[in-house]
Amino acid sequence: MYKISHNMLGLNPKVTTLSGDVAEDERIWGGGADFGFGHTSPMDMPPLGQVAKSHFDGVVTNVSVFLDDIQIFDNGVVCHPDLKPYTLNLLKN
Repeated sequence: MYKISHNMLGLNPKVTTLSGDVAEDERIWGGGADFGFGHTSPMDMPPLGQVAKSHFDGVVTNVSVFLDDIQIFDNGVVCHPDLKPYTLNLLKN
């Protein structure tokens, strides 16, 4: 139950507010992060999966993200100068 099942950054520009639906909230744009713990199916973690009695996700918003000491998000906002133009294009569509 206490094993990490998955983690991810939310980068879906169509999801900008929390809805209460974890399957949608884990994809929230703007520095959202999701951490899943517990059971993982064999389809998602071949060949046997990860057996546990349950599974839960925790969604965190407005995170700051660094990759190899380079900051990408600052409190939920894309701050890397090379990525800002892409961000603006994604959000206006």
